[in-house]
Amino acid sequence: MTSATWIELEMTFTRVSAAWLGFPAQPAAVSVTTGGGHEESLFFEEGNVQEIRPDQPPATVPGSPSLVRFELPPVDGDQTVEIWLPHNCSIRLHRLRADSELQPGPQTGPRWIHYGSSISQASEAETPLGVWSVIAARALGLDLLNLGLAGSAQLDPFAARSIRDEPAALITLKLGINVVNGATFRKRTFGPAVHGFLDTIREGQPEAPIVVIAPIFCPAHEETPGPTLVESATARGSDIPCRPQRWAADTGGDPQNSCVHRRSKVRE
Repeated sequence: MTSATWIELEMTFTRVSAAWLGFPAQPAAVSVTTGGGHEESLFFEEGNVQEIRPDQPPATVPGSPSLVRFELPPVDGDQTVEIWLPHNCSIRLHRLRADSELQPGPQTGPRWIHYGSSISQASEAETPLGVWSVIAARALGLDLLNLGLAGSAQLDPFAARSIRDEPAALITLKLGINVVNGATFRKRTFGPAVHGFLDTIREGQPEAPIVVIAPIFCPAHEETPGPTLVESATARGSDIPCRPQRWAADTGGDPQNSCVHRRSKVRE
């Protein structure tokens, strides 16, 4: 809550580039909304750039801080002002300034915690206000905590503990696609991992509704269980249950000799 007519944030963005896959670093977007209906987004291309490369560790190219300044429409008294930080990069906040005192505002509605993959992070959205869960939360009057973790919705225990320890009125979990991308579970281990994830959340959230959502359509994996392989800057599904280099060395490039087929022959 504030009666300020301007707010400034000095921050350093770290944007991610996978140029070898055709995904260069996108501008960082910071948005503001007010209780009076004002909305604005600013875009920045300064800051650090972390280069993701196929066969080497990530490399960070350092950059300069940015000054984010929002001019707010004048109002009589205080108004609610929400700053929406970038959804597609990390930040380091150095300073926050305004021409009037800033006070924590009231919770905007029932807390909704959502956990998922890059589909939930929605890094392709132009601004934080374009993330699908943000659109839904604002339309329904919910206070969103979006735990969309690109490539990393792997049922990690720390994620379950984080959800467990944050009181919520609604919890949604979008599970499955990153597990397929990385071939990180098999049928034997995936089910118990999901149940363990749910059990951990239930330790601290005994009453909150929990909705488990399956992945949306993914053409590369409708007929292949994973992992995802990247060849010539193109991602495709596979049914190789081991590392590509090992598969090539052990099988002579013949899929019929893969460990899946070898196990099938033994059973026969």
